[in-house]
Amino acid sequence: MASKGLSASEAQQRLQQYGRNALAAKKKEAGRQSFLREYRDFLQILLKIDIQHKRAIDM
Repeated sequence: MASKGLSASEAQQRLQQYGRNALAAKKKEAGRQSFLREYRDFLQILLKIDIQHKRAIDM
């Protein structure tokens, strides 16, 4: 019966060669940057204005 997976020595060798299988930590975005990113597109600004306008009319 054939074994599946790596042997312990192969696993150790790959760990030394490639490093741990881990994701890099994601940088946190400042609150101001996330706010500005949301309004960077002109169509998004128009949509937000239109929504506010319709809400004002419905009141």
